[in-house]
Amino acid sequence: MKTLKGLVVYQTQTFIEAWRRRAWGLMVVSRLVEELRESKSRLKTELMEHKLLKESIAVVLGRSEERD
Repeated sequence: MKTLKGLVVYQTQTFIEAWRRRAWGLMVVSRLVEELRESKSRLKTELMEHKLLKESIAVVLGRSEERD
């Protein structure tokens, strides 16, 4: 009987450890996904700023050429 009880306790502990590892892994993946979303958003903003700057420069250069 002690052997069976010990086996059940061992399997329960093993299950709990495996569950904790999975939960930790999910937290890590979740954090990485959030970081990627933030990076994507930041990169989109930087790209839009770059495009606006490029268009502004083109407008200014185009107008200054008209004056010459």
